[in-house]
Amino acid sequence: MNKQISLRTLQPNDEEALYLLVKENQAQFIQWLDWAAMIQNHADFTQFFHYYQSQMKEHLMEVQVICYQEQVIGIVEAHEIDYSLQSAYLSYWLDRNFQQKGIMSKAISDFLTYLYSSRSLKHFFLVINCQNTRSIRLAQKLGFHLEGYASEFQFEAQFLPDSYFFSFELSTINKSEGANSQPPLFSLFVKISQNIFNIFCTRCIFQFFEFHMWERME
Repeated sequence: MNKQISLRTLQPNDEEALYLLVKENQAQFIQWLDWAAMIQNHADFTQFFHYYQSQMKEHLMEVQVICYQEQVIGIVEAHEIDYSLQSAYLSYWLDRNFQQKGIMSKAISDFLTYLYSSRSLKHFFLVINCQNTRSIRLAQKLGFHLEGYASEFQFEAQFLPDSYFFSFELSTINKSEGANSQPPLFSLFVKISQNIFNIFCTRCIFQFFEFHMWERME
């Protein structure tokens, strides 16, 4: 089956096929993909699809569709692309009828090769829900390394549940970048730390006002 799997860049005429896939798989996708719950109708998905296209035009995202014998069955994407750090975050989803067949493993491997050769990206990150055991096993199979864990935090304007952070490097960091330059992983941890700190402060402020509100009521 894997020999019949191919990747190609997202096209405007992919919208209908992808919308039908999302609706057919929505019950499963909602468990792991926060945006899936927001797709109530075709108009919602059109807005989501246009966001994909706008991000691609600005070179902030690379989206490719996964095809089986020309049939669209899923998506693999690189987002939050940072060309100065040669890094990106990865996301993916696949029609349930094609899961656990090694398809996503091949798709991601081919996608990483493409990103390295055409976009010069070599540092990749995954943020995975701690309960998503299939995705965790996939990351480990592909050679991603577990770098850390965060409990309920904000990431890219999303409030995520307990999640693991994985990283993967396609090649050694160029030593000519300089001893003072920080690797992409450092930036990832700075972002995580800032988000956790913001949540901590927000909760402290809420608890402070809640305490004084009860004090006044008494």
